[in-house]
Amino acid sequence: MRLFRVLLLFVLLMLTFSGDVAAQEGGGDVNPGVFTIGEQTFTSNYPEGMTFTVQATSSAGPIARASLFYDFGIQPSGRVPAETMDNQSGTITAVVRRADAGGLIPWLEVNYHWRLIDSAGNAIETPVQHAVYADNSREWQHAESDLVRIYWFGLPAWVGPEAIDAVNQAQERWRLGFPGVELTTRPLVVIYPDRDSFMEWQGELPQGSEDSIRFVGTLRESWNGTVQRVPDQLRLDRTCGGLDIVADFDHVVRALARATVTHELTHFHQYAMNSDRGPTWWIEGQATFFEDDYQEYDGDARVARLAAMGELPSLLYGDTLPGAGTPGPDGCTHLAYDVGAAFLRYLRDHYGGYAAHGEITRLVAQNRGIYEAIETVTGRSFADLEAEWRASLGAGPAPTLVPTPTLTIFSLPTPVFNPPGGG
Repeated sequence: MRLFRVLLLFVLLMLTFSGDVAAQEGGGDVNPGVFTIGEQTFTSNYPEGMTFTVQATSSAGPIARASLFYDFGIQPSGRVPAETMDNQSGTITAVVRRADAGGLIPWLEVNYHWRLIDSAGNAIETPVQHAVYADNSREWQHAESDLVRIYWFGLPAWVGPEAIDAVNQAQERWRLGFPGVELTTRPLVVIYPDRDSFMEWQGELPQGSEDSIRFVGTLRESWNGTVQRVPDQLRLDRTCGGLDIVADFDHVVRALARATVTHELTHFHQYAMNSDRGPTWWIEGQATFFEDDYQEYDGDARVARLAAMGELPSLLYGDTLPGAGTPGPDGCTHLAYDVGAAFLRYLRDHYGGYAAHGEITRLVAQNRGIYEAIETVTGRSFADLEAEWRASLGAGPAPTLVPTPTLTIFSLPTPVFNPPGGG
């Protein structure tokens, strides 16, 4: 009997403890009837961030803890503790700052709610509210479809319609290349006309930084959005497209609206299918492969020139090709993008089209390595496929990777703000 009482007491103590934890962490409403929830407000302070307020009181005691939960249409959500709580007026304030969030692009659709706990341990979660993180400092243009939302300013009126048309035309490619994937939320695309306005959402990078030259766009899954800018002449020169930003302005902008937008939305398909795995030539090469045909420059012609120079690199050794920022052997950037896309186009044209590509993507999503996935679908060894592709370009055998010595020097890596999809 004594043992039974001890066990019963232990169970009661654990239930009490777990109830306290649930109340403290807000793991569900606990006696929410004691709360009175009044007005809620949202203020967009673009580009610095957002301010939220709620009027709330509890008849059981003062509000002891308050947290704001928010997301941009896709999980997981962000969380910030209340910055101020005035129990006399009942006003609670929370702030999501640009600096704390690592940058906030405008026109994000914000879903938010509060979790409140009073001094007696009662808890409540308020209903979800909706707002828009607007930039009201300039006149934006806006276009949207069932698939995408586009915002831009200081650029021709055709930018949005061109982007929507390119997205519409990409639907069949995405359907075949990412079988079973359907984006359930409409991604946001924000396009700036120049570097200065573009940097507002992020904050200025150090003067003279390499990133300030090559950083022309990025995306984040948490935003459900992507942001781009029209490249300047220095950036155009680094990609070696032979374009003049003044004389070829419309061409550059149209390529941005059509090719870059479809490139970035391909990344969202990769995320949705969990197939963003492998070397850069696969992740960024695949996104380039699904781009619209209207291009800033001819990537296949560049790869053919590399082959003629005897400088076509091998894809066999994993993540060894330079990406967005580092020049390749021809002095031009985006080597992994262009070479990876050219190889995938060869596979498409000779080994089953977009449907076969979709089978490769499916295997990658199942944790099969990209080399194994390609070999499984084509029935050929990767080395043979690469040799065949190189021969079609008039290139010789793939170069052998020369091992480089590993230096045992401990140092912190230099941060580079250029996530997948950036650059």
